[in-house]
Amino acid sequence: MRRTLASIAAAAILGATLTVGTATAVHADSWENKNALASAQSYVKILDFSEQGLYDQLTSEYGGDFPAAAAKYALKHLKVNYKREALGAAKSYQKTLHLSKNAIYDQLTSEFGGQFTNAQAKWAIKHL
Repeated sequence: MRRTLASIAAAAILGATLTVGTATAVHADSWENKNALASAQSYVKILDFSEQGLYDQLTSEYGGDFPAAAAKYALKHLKVNYKREALGAAKSYQKTLHLSKNAIYDQLTSEFGGQFTNAQAKWAIKHL
């Protein structure tokens, strides 16, 4: 598929999504990026998310259903402290499920749970 410089420039100026072969580039100022960022901001106001968990939520067909590029844009521009998010999740597990520190750590780091990094989970446990 051949694109002219004029069509690429026009797409960039208009904030359009440009498909080249099978890859899709989303313009940094596109409404999709802005909506993904706004959605990410809303999610972290309501729940405590890890970066991976938030990415999964943004890209899930049951969540934001955003393209990967828009979700990555949102994560890159979101101002959030994931250690504090892990602490919020740990406090919730402690209060509502009455889990031990080991069980909270496992829940925080599980691929089926919080999906926080080991360092974030350790920090959260230390600050409970």
